[in-house]
Amino acid sequence: MKKIVAFLCVAGLALPAGVAQPEMVPVPGGGFVMGFARGDADEKPLHAVELDSFLISATEVTVAQYRAFAESSAYRSSAETGDGSYTWDSLGWHKMEGLHWRHSETGRLRSAGEVRYPVLHVSWYDAVHYCNWLSENAGLRAVYTFQGDSVSADLT
Repeated sequence: MKKIVAFLCVAGLALPAGVAQPEMVPVPGGGFVMGFARGDADEKPLHAVELDSFLISATEVTVAQYRAFAESSAYRSSAETGDGSYTWDSLGWHKMEGLHWRHSETGRLRSAGEVRYPVLHVSWYDAVHYCNWLSENAGLRAVYTFQGDSVSADLT
């Protein structure tokens, strides 16, 4: 049986005053069948997966929460250091240079009234850096280690 390790992001007293702390909720462990027999190659084969119990944020990471991380750590997202991100409209996906987490799904710069909206245009790597930052600010060790383009997780 294949075992999947959940993406860990530990929340604690990590964010500045006035920025909502992530509320964590438990997800019980259990098994399920993953995959799609008639799907694309990366969806095959059907296989049994077992998950341990874990905690997950009750909501998406907000613009305010991500801003606290980016500004306090001087972190620049993959979209900021790369060539932007994508927007979606009725014609499909469009690549936009300069687009990053401060922008909406349409590419518009977010207003001050949108700080509680979910942060967009962040990569998996950006999320891992955010999680490490939350852990360290809560007095815990970082779970993820980077070696070049490789990321490993110490779940002990």
